[in-house]
Amino acid sequence: MPHPELPAMPVAISKTLPSMPPTADEVSSLLNTIFTAETSQQSLDASYGLTNLLIQSVGCRGFQHYNILADIKKAATDKKNGARRESAMLILGALFEQFPPQHPLSEVVFFLQDGGVLGLALDSLADKGAVVRDAAQYAVDALFSCLKPEAMVNGLLPSLTAYLNHASAKWQGFVGAFALIEKMAVKAQMG
Repeated sequence: MPHPELPAMPVAISKTLPSMPPTADEVSSLLNTIFTAETSQQSLDASYGLTNLLIQSVGCRGFQHYNILADIKKAATDKKNGARRESAMLILGALFEQFPPQHPLSEVVFFLQDGGVLGLALDSLADKGAVVRDAAQYAVDALFSCLKPEAMVNGLLPSLTAYLNHASAKWQGFVGAFALIEKMAVKAQMG
């Protein structure tokens, strides 16, 4: 008895297939460009390039796999090189701006993993260099603007509270943290 011929099933292909993970050399080359760029714009362009590369491939897993957050922390606390501190805030701002809308899990990494990285941006609000302070403010504003209300309540507010409980935090960071709490309160007002 012959088997009935079934119509061929169409093959569904996802339009959001991740690309191949970048090599460690590609990521370190972009990080090197970010931290050694001659202008802020070059550093910012490379920051967006790295951010887009991670979003399209490995997502927030790349933060730890490629030691990106560790490199950012190291550069943000480099007392001798203001350009590296500024670049650290620029890459942090690009990550804060681009990742939460595309990869909501990144909020957990930004707020909780290894103590979070929001404190770095808040501490940088007290930097001696005006460009570093401006870049830090850009990072803080970028993060706040893309968070959903749930992430603000469950991630941002506890992170700010933990920051405010550190005796070693700088007073300019305290002001920045309280300003974020004020923005949250204003945003939460009804009608």
